[in-house]
Amino acid sequence: ILNECFRPIISFFKARLVAIYPTSGKEGSSTLSSSGSFETICAVYEATLQFLSVAYETMIDFDHDTSSAPSPPTKSKNDESNSKNTSSPSRTKTPVELYHMIRSIFITIGSPFAPYQSNYSHLETIHSGMTVRVVSRDIHGAVMLNRSAGLPLLQSLQDSVEKLNGLAPFIFPLAQASMTRFESLNSGYSVCNALSTIDALIARHTGEISIAIHTLSTNILNDKDKIIDTFDEQQVQYALDVLKIAGIIRRDLTAFEEKARDRLRILAGRMGAAIDQECSVKDTISNSGNSWSLVPNSLSAVDIEAILAMPTCAEDGDMDGSSKSPSVLILQRFARPDKVGKNVVLFPDSVSATSRLVKSCQSFVFDICSALPMKHLEGLSLLPVWKQEESFWSSSTTDTYGTLPQAHITHVGEHMLALVQALEPFASDTDTLFLANLVMEDVEHVALKSWKGLLSAIDCRDSNEEFVKLLMKGRSGIKDFLIHQDSIQSFDDDEDAEDDDEVDSAKNAFCNQWLDAVCAAATGRLLEETMRIQHLSRKGCDHLAVDYNYIVNVFTALGVSGHPHPLLTHIVEMIKMDNDELQSRVATVNSDHQSLTSKVVCNVEKRIALVKGISVKF
Repeated sequence: ILNECFRPIISFFKARLVAIYPTSGKEGSSTLSSSGSFETICAVYEATLQFLSVAYETMIDFDHDTSSAPSPPTKSKNDESNSKNTSSPSRTKTPVELYHMIRSIFITIGSPFAPYQSNYSHLETIHSGMTVRVVSRDIHGAVMLNRSAGLPLLQSLQDSVEKLNGLAPFIFPLAQASMTRFESLNSGYSVCNALSTIDALIARHTGEISIAIHTLSTNILNDKDKIIDTFDEQQVQYALDVLKIAGIIRRDLTAFEEKARDRLRILAGRMGAAIDQECSVKDTISNSGNSWSLVPNSLSAVDIEAILAMPTCAEDGDMDGSSKSPSVLILQRFARPDKVGKNVVLFPDSVSATSRLVKSCQSFVFDICSALPMKHLEGLSLLPVWKQEESFWSSSTTDTYGTLPQAHITHVGEHMLALVQALEPFASDTDTLFLANLVMEDVEHVALKSWKGLLSAIDCRDSNEEFVKLLMKGRSGIKDFLIHQDSIQSFDDDEDAEDDDEVDSAKNAFCNQWLDAVCAAATGRLLEETMRIQHLSRKGCDHLAVDYNYIVNVFTALGVSGHPHPLLTHIVEMIKMDNDELQSRVATVNSDHQSLTSKVVCNVEKRIALVKGISVKF
């Protein structure tokens, strides 16, 4: 009866589905815009599965009842002839044959959905892509409208960050809906294409957020003089909020991936059971078997979706059993850790896009936090004070005693001390700090540019990035080549020092990470500018020594591990050193460069000697 009810209307049913949403999913189609969506098709499919589940339960209950009923009374030959002509399949087929027939009818009824099953990835890309594009425009507008409106810097920053914070997590409910549609239509088959489709959606959205952060940074930092003139602690706090954006995306991506992995594990078991049952049914029928044990008492909607997906989506070899099925094996590989306990990354493009977003957010925060000190240190090498000569009637003692740190240096020191107060309110919120700490890995990369500039200034361009990191952190063995090395803090033992300071709160650890980054960048820029000074008079040496001592004292007061950098105190010693002693030291150290670290120290010392008027050879 079920077969005869649906057989005449299958073609009409298929045409109606196409009218709701074309199987090609072509954008711009009139039917696409006026009738429905891919989501509508999936809803109709779910309703069909529910109907078939109820229909199966009704049919199987009837067949159980008829098979267990008492034998009918003996009939005449005419009655037997009439019975043969009107007998139902349940009375002429074995239970297994009947069950196989029901499955075939279900597949026929579900056949109008086959084009949507086989074309899932393409249709999902179009369907979800339309929503992603709308949100992308909102993301773009969040960072552009405030600029065109001419809002004050602080208000513009606040508004943009708040809007991005609201838009950032939108993609994961959309991705979850995509995953649900894949489960319903494909029941785990063609999982690689499905995951790639969802991965592309998340990566695209994350990339848009990253571009927005870069645009916001460009807009805010376009006029650094304005930032300096209007600098406020709230600028730092609003800038830090972008770390929450990156933290939310990383947190939600991790949670979504784990949930998807659990679903794939379930799909692998369901698919394997459906394949094994199909193989058993066919073997029993071919061997003329007759048993109710292979006939389930009920079929849920998810059981039926596995049955309907099999003829359309199964790959070659899937029907050889679950242990050999390529589709099952792929699901198991995604769902289970490998021999060393490592899980396969389900959404690699999204992970990469999130890593790029993290770096963009870190760079944005750093640019805001370091804008003032980096601006004041810019062009330091060109100041006329370095060439200033002593007055004829002044003594060197009184001049040195009366020399004060210059304004550009005191501005740097005052900013660093104020930065502590700007960072603490953000880090005081536990939930906010948790999200920010999710994206604080490798934050020191923001300060590398200054140190690369230093190496360029002293003609050490053959260094790699790993060496630059070690040099910046004072862990390149540099203390072995410096004056008074015994009094220099042991940078190689920082980890032990951190173990001793475990009582420090997470808040202090977070603040110190950013203070470390800004201090490192300021140190590198100060060293670079110093190496680019063309000439140092005696009075210029006094000014430079006082400036350096002031920075050393400020960084010491901050109490951040690794600061002040040992090169700062070493350069002070070089500046104060008698010319003859410095010339002798340079000539001695110049004998052989056994390492890149020794070359850096040697070139720094030769550069100091050169600007002091001492003849040296590079």
